[in-house]
Amino acid sequence: MASHVSEVYSPPRVTALAAEFRLIPGMALDLTVTDPDDGLPWDFSNGKKRRKAEWLIKTRRSLLLIGSPMCTAFSRLQTASFKRMTPEAVHEVLAEGRRHLEWTARLYRLQLSMGLYFLHEHPDSGTSWNEPCMTDLMKLPNVTRVTGDMCRWGMTQHDYDG
Repeated sequence: MASHVSEVYSPPRVTALAAEFRLIPGMALDLTVTDPDDGLPWDFSNGKKRRKAEWLIKTRRSLLLIGSPMCTAFSRLQTASFKRMTPEAVHEVLAEGRRHLEWTARLYRLQLSMGLYFLHEHPDSGTSWNEPCMTDLMKLPNVTRVTGDMCRWGMTQHDYDG
């Protein structure tokens, strides 16, 4: 059985620390990581990259797949700015966010079908949890939603100013 951890929509964060927790680092597939076969980033707006990532997930069988698709379309701040956008622009932002969210949910279902695990990371206040792909996923047996206070556990993010 697989014993490593992989992540999508994330630079090597968990995979970079995996060994410290006695886990085997798997793949980190993200825009900031290049595909060694073609030197291009893992841009999941590209159907070819999505298909290749699915094949890798099927064949490499990570025990745990962590997904962190961009949450901007579903954030409370983005929702507040929708008032200043045209209806067409709002539609496009939401459509793009849904495409990525739905594909990530597809990967989670793939994991489950192989008897493996997933962890979906999105803000608790995000509207993504109300999207059909997520509500349907959460209805499946053995799928549980847990809210964690990441700041409490030392999760921070650094910008150019530190």
